[in-house]
Amino acid sequence: MLFSDHRLVIHEIGIYRIPARVITYTQRNLKTLNLAQFESALQSTACYTQPPLDPDQFAIQIDQDVTSVLDLMAQLKSITKRQSTRRLINWHSPQSRSNKRECRRLERRYRRTGDQDDYRAWRKAGRVWVKSVSAARRDFYSNAINDSLATSKSKWSTINNLLHVSKTSVVNVGLTASMFS
Repeated sequence: MLFSDHRLVIHEIGIYRIPARVITYTQRNLKTLNLAQFESALQSTACYTQPPLDPDQFAIQIDQDVTSVLDLMAQLKSITKRQSTRRLINWHSPQSRSNKRECRRLERRYRRTGDQDDYRAWRKAGRVWVKSVSAARRDFYSNAINDSLATSKSKWSTINNLLHVSKTSVVNVGLTASMFS
């Protein structure tokens, strides 16, 4: 005879996942466009062979001709993708962005060459980048708090917004310890 002090507990939590937002847009894949064929097709259009004298009509004609040639050679494709739920990082400064670019460039160089001088330059650039990101973040948050209105309510509202604080609800499921015995 087997005895166990474990019991299976099954519960369904009433939290529903919010469906992801999607973005749909159209684009042409111009990387696969044969430029020689595109140029010869444009040279056979009306805007090239018989251009209108009126500049407004000429602009309209160019737009129509280029679009019609592109419709034949590089069709529009509809692309749907999920939109990120992450908030945009808006505290980066131009200096921190350029430091990040420089650090990544030096990292790629070190990975390619394996040279110790490249490694030292990459690590030094990494330390500079971390310092500039910290300074940019500090400046963003201090400016956001200092720029809020003088009332304490508006300051706390700004702080809660910066910290992404939202009101949480407690779900009471009505379970007690006696229900498990």
